[in-house]
This record gives sequence, C-alpha cells and structure tokens, in this order.
Amino acid sequence: MHSIKKIGQSFWYITPVSLTDRPILGMVAGNNKTLMIDAGNSEDHANYFIQKTLKHENVSPDLVVLTHWHWDHIFGLPALPDTVSIASAQTRKEIEELVPFSWSDEAIDERVREGTEI
Repeated sequence: MHSIKKIGQSFWYITPVSLTDRPILGMVAGNNKTLMIDAGNSEDHANYFIQKTLKHENVSPDLVVLTHWHWDHIFGLPALPDTVSIASAQTRKEIEELVPFSWSDEAIDERVREGTEI
C-alpha cells in the first residue's frame, strides 16, 4: 500500500507500489501555480494523488512534467486534460510511438512475450 508524504509546506509525493506498477509521483504547490511530477500509471492513480494533495474537487495541477516515457509515468495523462504537459523531445518521440499500440491485456502479454514490452 502506498502513502502520501509531505516535505515542507509545498511538496508532496506518493510512495510507489511495485505490485501494481505505481511509481512515485510528486506535487509542488506554489503561490500561483501547481506542478505535478509524472502523471501516473492510470487516470485513477493521477486522480487519487491530486485529490489527496490538492484536496479540492475538480482541481488539476497547472503543469505536469514527465520524467520519461514509460507507461507507468504517462498513462494518467487523460486525467489532466487542461494541464500543460512538459517533456523532453525524446520522451515526446517515444510517446508518439506508443499511440498506435493496443493496450488490451492480450496485446500487452504478446509484446511481453516478444520482448518489446517489460
């Protein structure tokens, strides 16, 4: 089970859960803007973290920075439709290559068997 930790007055992070591939996420709340670090492995993951840190209904961070392109750090992006996402050119390229893939359990299992997915 994960927990949310707070450091100082304006930084929170959620601990990882390896069983469900939920990575660490971060949230920095400034006076005028809020920055989320990575989007999480699902919309549920992102929404849970946002709700527990920002503690308001229908509030989203202003910005989300993606540290890299792995699915467990980007699949929460649909939960952030009005949030500006920031990524390196390499991360953007890798995400664009993921778009045409099927993400059904069967398709993921096949890519794992082929060695193209971890």
